[in-house]
Parts: sequence; structure tokens; C-alpha cells
Amino acid sequence: RFLMDCMAEAFFGRDEELSRLLEFVDSERSGFLVVRGRRRIGKSWLLAQLANQVSAFSFQGDQDSSTQSLIRKFAQEWAQFTGDDSLSIIRAVDLNWVRVFRAMTQYFRANQKQTYVIVLDEIQWIAKRKSGFLSQLKEIWVEWEQMGNVKVIICGSSQRFFVSNTQSETSVLYRMRTVADLWVRPFSPTEIRRHYFPDWTDEQICLVFMMTGGVPYYLERIPKNDNFIRAINRTFFTQNTIFLDEFREVINLEFTKESARTAEKIMASLGQDGSTMKNIRKKSGITSESTVRTMIDQLLEFDIVNEKTQAGIAKANRRGSKYYLKDPFLNFYFQILKGFAPRIRKNVRANLFRECIGSKTGYYIENFSGKAFELITEWVLRQELSPVGNEKILKKLEIRDDDYEVGHHWVEGKTQVDLVVENKADRESRLLELKWISGKADLGAGYLEQVREKDYSPSKGWTISYHLILSGEASTPLKKSAKAAKVQILGLSDLFEE
Repeated sequence: RFLMDCMAEAFFGRDEELSRLLEFVDSERSGFLVVRGRRRIGKSWLLAQLANQVSAFSFQGDQDSSTQSLIRKFAQEWAQFTGDDSLSIIRAVDLNWVRVFRAMTQYFRANQKQTYVIVLDEIQWIAKRKSGFLSQLKEIWVEWEQMGNVKVIICGSSQRFFVSNTQSETSVLYRMRTVADLWVRPFSPTEIRRHYFPDWTDEQICLVFMMTGGVPYYLERIPKNDNFIRAINRTFFTQNTIFLDEFREVINLEFTKESARTAEKIMASLGQDGSTMKNIRKKSGITSESTVRTMIDQLLEFDIVNEKTQAGIAKANRRGSKYYLKDPFLNFYFQILKGFAPRIRKNVRANLFRECIGSKTGYYIENFSGKAFELITEWVLRQELSPVGNEKILKKLEIRDDDYEVGHHWVEGKTQVDLVVENKADRESRLLELKWISGKADLGAGYLEQVREKDYSPSKGWTISYHLILSGEASTPLKKSAKAAKVQILGLSDLFEE
């Protein structure tokens, strides 16, 4: 039923991902593919479109059903798909994954001229603890791979599941994958405009990314026909919002109840600029260094947190590293929504969002939009958006290949460089300063000198270039001063593809 609902929705923005799925299905041999991505990113929607184009058996797990209930449901849906009721007539008490996979194998052998596509969605809820599902799937895959006509696609939202079961050589499913994982990525600012809000400004689109992280399900909740202020207020700041509880849903995928409380304390202590291990312990009240270190490692593995290391410095010394929330929605939750939560739960109509905005001429949100602007720019530069990264800003920075790194630099109490982009091809360190400002920017020549005086020492033989990215339009005097100071000015439009 869920996949049928997905197929009823208009499909857009995932053509490259769908093409790769179809290429996988059309390949000559049996194959095993892992589809990954955060919760709400549109993985099931994508797989529903595949099932709409090829004959595929799709089964989705759920958290609340027991293993026995899932097996029974699987048998019933298999009978509906194939017309083979050999499983559905077996008593529920006698059904197990061994019998299910044996029946499937017999069916495949009886029809060897046909290709079979098996989609196992929300795999973390199918492969429940002590269910025996993964071990039996691994065992039966040996036969299915030899048969040459079976394609298995597993998909899920829990990064913990994939870290545990697919990434290391000792993992149950490690050697079963026949192609690289397919990651379903967030929509880029360009795609947000194209598919959702074509009449909104660059500034508004970037703010939407800061709040949603380009997650389609979140974007769908924002009214398309309202003005920006009213739409954001209705979506995030009134009592019928889903977003106060969404944080729990994201975290509960990865952690037990007890560890989820620890994870929340640590995430709340990170701040937008990031925190060192020492400061995390101090802010969170968790005195155990090993507890904090273990949780940070898990948050890194689960793609929730990033490590902010000094550009050009080896990662061996983690004491100087800072850790910050990578997920824009979680950052928005901790910096803005959590503090407003008591008022949001009571709010029916009052425009609480307007209270966040500290300017009458733009959308500056104190203690949020500046650092969130750095985060969105980092996403674009790292090219972690769907379907590909933004080539426009790379061209402006004269980066002509993929051999570059995005890092940070700071000297406590002295200076901080928002982003450092280093390209080995031309041995140039590009220092990026970002300013989220309202209206027309006229920062003055003195500010440009501050940009040029940042305390950063590149590797021997490397050069430095200076770049200022503004959310507002640079004034004519600022443009002239920047040219004289040899500081390149870029704008929000450079975060969008043409």
C-alpha cells in the first residue's frame, strides 16, 4: 500500500538515481545493491518508481511488527505477486526465513529465463535482532548469485544498520554487494527552486535549505502558495508541526533509548561553530571522556556529525578537532526550534517566525543564519547534493578537477577562517569568508583588509587567494575596494546552477 501511494505522487528530481537502478536491473548477472540515505529523503519513492517500470517484488519492513508477523505478511505478498501460494498455506507457527528463501529459490529455478527483482525496503525492521534474516539471506545469496537471474536491492534509513552489516570485511553482507552503494542525496538549492518554490528569492531558498537540508518530505510540508514568512511560520512554528517530534524519529533509528539521551546531550552541546571533546564534556555534563568519544565516533559513522579539522594539519591529533552537526535540519532544531518548543506547542496563529528575524530588510536570524550559511556552502562545495554538485561555484573559484579538499582553520582567541578550499592541481589555498547580511552590503575596505590578514599558513610553495561570499548584493564601493584588495566577491546566485 505504501509503495502504491508513492507511485501515485508525481516523480521528479531523481532521474539519475532511477537510471542507475534500471541499469542495475538490466545487467546480465545476478546483483546485490544497497540503497542508502537519511530518513525522509525519498528512497521508497524512488524504489516505487522502479517497481512501476519493471516487474519487482517489493516488501517493506516496519518497526512495530514481530518477526513472525513480518514473515507471514511476506508470504502473503509473495503469493499475490507470483501466484505461488506454497508459503501462504503453511501455518504461521511453522513459517521461518529458511522456508521463505527455499520457496523463492524453487520459484526462481522453475522460471530461469526471467529476471527477478527483489526490493527489501526498511531493511533494519526486516532484519530484526535474533530474526535470523541476515544469515539466511547471506546463505541463500550463494545460490541466487550462481543462478544469474536474481537482483536484490536492500534499502533503509538507519545508517547504524549499514555500518554494522555492510561496511567492514567482517560484516554479514559485506561481500554480497556487486556494485557500489547508491546514495539518495538531498536536493540542492537549484532543485528546491525548480521543483518547489520557483518564485522565491535566492535568500529564501537558501534559508529553506538551512531549515530542511533539502529533504523532500520536509519540503513537501511547506505551503507552496503562501508568502515566505507565513509558509515557514505555518510549517515549523505552529502547534500542528511535525518537526518538534521529527528529531526523535531521526535519532531513534540509530540509538537505543538510553544512548539516544546521551546523543541528544552531546548534539545539544556542539553549537553551530562546533566543540572540542573537552568542551563537549563541559557543556553536556558528561564527565566520561570514553563515553563522549564513543558517541562522537558513532555520530560520525552515522553521518550526523562532521569533524572540523585544521586545514593542512594531520588528523592524528584529535584534541584540536571540533565536532559540529552536519545535518542542517538537526542544526535548525537545536539552534531554533528547541528553544521555541514550549511556545510552538501552544501556538495556533501567532507569527513566531517573525520574532526570529532580526532585520526588517532581510532574513537575518541571530545565532543561526550566519553559521548555517557556512554549512550550506560547505555542502555545495563538497558536492554532497543530488544529483551532482554545483560546478558554477567551482568555476568561479577556478577549481578545474575533483582533487580538492574543503577544510577549516582557526586559532583560539585570534582568528577564524570560515572555509579553506585547497586544490593540489594548482597548489592554491582559497580562503573563504562568508557573511549573511541584510540588504545591500557595504562592509568597507577595512573589512576586506581583515579578510586578507587572516592568520593562515599554507604548505610550502602554495599560494593564497581571498574570497568573500555574501548573501546580499555588494555595493559599488565595496566592489571597487575588493578589486583593489584582490578579494573576489561571490553571491548567493553562485550556489545555484544556471
